[in-house]
Amino acid sequence: MTSTLPGPRGIGLARALRRFSRDRLGFQLWLRETYGDRVAARLGPIRFVFLYDPDDYEALYTGPGRLSKRHRVVRMHAEALGEGLLTGEGEHWKRHRRLVSPSFTPTAVQQYTAAFFAEAERGLAQAGSSAELHTLVLDIAMRIAVASLFGLDLGDRFAIVENALKTGQDHFVAYQTSPKALLPKWVPTAARRRYRGAIDDLDRVVYELIAERRARPGGDDLLARLLAVRDEDGQAFSDRDVRDEVITLFVAGHETSASTLAFVLASLAVRPDLQDRLYDELSGVPLTATALREAPLLKAVLEESLRMYGPAWMSGREPVEDLDLRGMHIPAGTQILLPLWAYHRDARRFDDPHTFRPERWMDGSLAGLHRYAFVPFGGGRRVCVGNHFAMLELAAVTAAFVRHARMEPMWDGAIRGQPHVTLRPAHPLPVRFVPR
Repeated sequence: MTSTLPGPRGIGLARALRRFSRDRLGFQLWLRETYGDRVAARLGPIRFVFLYDPDDYEALYTGPGRLSKRHRVVRMHAEALGEGLLTGEGEHWKRHRRLVSPSFTPTAVQQYTAAFFAEAERGLAQAGSSAELHTLVLDIAMRIAVASLFGLDLGDRFAIVENALKTGQDHFVAYQTSPKALLPKWVPTAARRRYRGAIDDLDRVVYELIAERRARPGGDDLLARLLAVRDEDGQAFSDRDVRDEVITLFVAGHETSASTLAFVLASLAVRPDLQDRLYDELSGVPLTATALREAPLLKAVLEESLRMYGPAWMSGREPVEDLDLRGMHIPAGTQILLPLWAYHRDARRFDDPHTFRPERWMDGSLAGLHRYAFVPFGGGRRVCVGNHFAMLELAAVTAAFVRHARMEPMWDGAIRGQPHVTLRPAHPLPVRFVPR
């Protein structure tokens, strides 16, 4: 029973909540160090179980899908994302996953490599001699999402999409901390009206693009692929289905890529030796998907950044029926939380876990690592469908930056994450570009 698991209770729970409110990332480490790999807590009627054991992760990721659904924080996004792959459940999700997956195989995503480089180079050219990394890569990732999803320049509609996404992100961040979040959804606060307006703006643009593409079919961008798919009964996606997947891919794709890229590039900026080694590795190879995937130091840099600063700082599930997880009885409705930020910084699996050391992925020290000890994209049947797209995008944009110029930090060199919807840099990361 979860009630027999260790965890904060009584006054200890109040102290834990204060600690959580002050430092959500440090709280994850403290919870494991204080109570162990399985921790239970209760807040009013809501039960929580925190898991830190790779065997528990594997059992949860690969167990019966019918027994669990996305945890309540993810379900908050359903108003904006609809029933796409991030928020969908059951047979609806299975059908969408089956139809969307072929567009995200390693072979399928190779076609976007040129767009990745083109948008990175355009962003660098506009930046000039210096830039704030997160702001720069957020714009690059947005334009990559537009190019790969729609295969065209949105023109005036780009600003509408950009503003709608920013408003949505800001609303969710505020929702996490504001007491107004406790009000019923039908209460028309000013923030909720802005949020609803942003969703309406985004819907208008996306439905316009769907109608235009249905009138003039063709192309090999993701929108064209979503409109062309058919299930075994010959049924196509409805406009609503396409809308949900487009917005899910847009929102989840550009935000996570931008945050990860900012951390990758910042980690390189403070390590000129590592930049030079990566430049030597990349300067003599063709800029193809195959070459990028086979560059060992580049791959190690990306994996180390995902380990330390992965965009998913917390994940989880909620069983819809009572669940037995490796001898632990978890009642239906319990919020099963996977504290990924701390999980990937466990010294039992990663030596010197708080140090950015890509060499650990190349020197054999991680041989025999549990297959579920490193899960930046999740695992099992619900592993992120865009993981190959994301890794290729990260590799291409990083390569473009490294080949363009040496990055010199214009801040104190510290790199800290701040948990929002995804993990973002907690402070500006200005750099100077010194041409190669």
